[in-house]
Amino acid sequence: MRQVSDWLASVGVCPRDARVVVPVGAVLPLARRAWSQVSPGWMPAIDTIAGWSQQAAWGAAEPAVTGDGDWPPMSMHPIADRMHLKAAWARQGWASAWQRRDPRGHDHGLGKVVELAHAVVRRLQAVAPEARAAFVDQALAEVQSRGASGAGQAVPGARETLLQQ
Repeated sequence: MRQVSDWLASVGVCPRDARVVVPVGAVLPLARRAWSQVSPGWMPAIDTIAGWSQQAAWGAAEPAVTGDGDWPPMSMHPIADRMHLKAAWARQGWASAWQRRDPRGHDHGLGKVVELAHAVVRRLQAVAPEARAAFVDQALAEVQSRGASGAGQAVPGARETLLQQ
């Protein structure tokens, strides 16, 4: 990052106008931390090639992750994913009833599910490709065991647990 900072200064480019591309998502936090230690002030956009290309071609390209069944494709764009999920939920009886009964709660839940889905994708990007399947299996087992322990009970956080599942 020191070399990047020195090079940007030598060519007269402000860091806020630059984009630094790293090879894999696992090094994103390391690169950002290194930049903050090397150069106070503006930080360039630090991203992976996949993340950069997704942002650059958002409207023209196929989504990076395709949905199964009733679930929509995930674009990693917060507004687009909210719209897709809202349309998918409109086909679900429980979600339609919730939307009629509590529109603000429904909208809040919709946003939280999208935030959680994006966090899961970002977390998976930080896991080595060969370890992702085991990571997903372990996470699913944990979610299912939590859901089974409180199934059918009206307890605080029951709706949040349902949405996470």
